[in-house]
Amino acid sequence: MNHSSLNSISDEELIVRLREAIRDGRQNLVETLCALAEFDHRRLHAQEGYSSLFSYCVDNLLLSEDEAFRRIRVARISRKYPAILSYLADGSISLSVATGIAPHLTPANHAELMARAQWKRVTEARRLLGEFGIPEPPPAERIRWIRTSSSDGEESPMIQMTFTGNKEFHDLLQRAKKRLERKYPRGKLEDIFREALEALLHSDEKIRKPKSPRGRERPRAAFSPVSASKSRQSAKRSRRVPKIVRDQVWERDGGRCTFINREGDRCRGTQYLEIDHIIPWARGGRSDTPENLRLLCREHNQLEARKAFGAERTTDRNKIPRVQNGDSPV
Repeated sequence: MNHSSLNSISDEELIVRLREAIRDGRQNLVETLCALAEFDHRRLHAQEGYSSLFSYCVDNLLLSEDEAFRRIRVARISRKYPAILSYLADGSISLSVATGIAPHLTPANHAELMARAQWKRVTEARRLLGEFGIPEPPPAERIRWIRTSSSDGEESPMIQMTFTGNKEFHDLLQRAKKRLERKYPRGKLEDIFREALEALLHSDEKIRKPKSPRGRERPRAAFSPVSASKSRQSAKRSRRVPKIVRDQVWERDGGRCTFINREGDRCRGTQYLEIDHIIPWARGGRSDTPENLRLLCREHNQLEARKAFGAERTTDRNKIPRVQNGDSPV
């Protein structure tokens, strides 16, 4: 369909078509939310090669970040309180309002809160939450590009950041400004944050970057025929991954999850990375050699754990330990 196909129809028919399109759109939204909720419940984004449902929605389904956020939030709450789908289907609660009230629905208030949220605009729904004793959330974090002119008249792209912080953050900021007042007498936040971020990244790179051969830990001597059996008996097997091995794995894998899906696409995850044993440590896998280790994002580490040990041991994602100091949950 295009604009020209509607030029010849009557006003009455156009009104009917518009209403039908809106109604169909609401029904499609409900079907999308149901499918998304089940997709999330099965955690299919992991086997498809994505570190999160959000990244799957944005990179595979091509939703905008805002579209993905709203649909994921409402889809998840709809599994607990499916009545919200009926309100969305008839249009009495919009997706925007549903997104706003979803985190605050409880067994005690969900029926009344959804009923009273009908036909409300977003600002009205916020006031309604206040009547339930729910404080208004702080402004959302936001980064947007703006255009400014430099002294020579050329446009200079800049970003504008908006976020909130508590008193502790404010005190830290003031201390940083005081520490840097000689270098940055104007105390511009841009300068303070840049200095802090550069220091953080420089420190992190020093930690991640493998040391030169001279500064590296020396690998343990290979077992000799005489000492091998005695060493096997006396040496305690450790789950801990030595730092030198951890650095080698990180460098080899490029600081990125190594999971590859059925289509041969590698996961793009570069956050919440964990070191995974290819042959699980519980089944005799070694922790002291890069050949048995790989980087996986948390989601794919859990997926591999479910494959190795069964769903009953990995159902509760909060019970699977995070990797710290070279340890690995599997």
